[in-house]
Amino acid sequence: MENAIFTEGRSKAEGKVTGFVVIGNDTGAIAVIQNLMAVLNSFGTIIPPWALAYHTLESHPIENDKFLLDLANVVRCVILMVRLVKEGIKIDYWYRADEEYKNLVKSLAGKVLAEIQKTIL
Repeated sequence: MENAIFTEGRSKAEGKVTGFVVIGNDTGAIAVIQNLMAVLNSFGTIIPPWALAYHTLESHPIENDKFLLDLANVVRCVILMVRLVKEGIKIDYWYRADEEYKNLVKSLAGKVLAEIQKTIL
């Protein structure tokens, strides 16, 4: 992908919307996101606001409410950006942290965890 702009005249990633989710230690997680953002930006990708989430604790990521809210908002912002680019929709705010949304995210995470546990056991 790095040389596509030179060999083909255009980056295959140009105009694609990207978000970043990383699980790792504190400095490593941020470093990975920084590097990915720099590289993908130079490939021509669109990076929306609030496009990153990271989990750095030893606990399971699904047990981290802040991470889940950030993760859900990464997905939300990527979708909003795609819609903005394709449809020109009006966006009043990007990051959502109201109680209804927090409860929805927590409920969905619980369902995902239950499905994971069923497949493991």
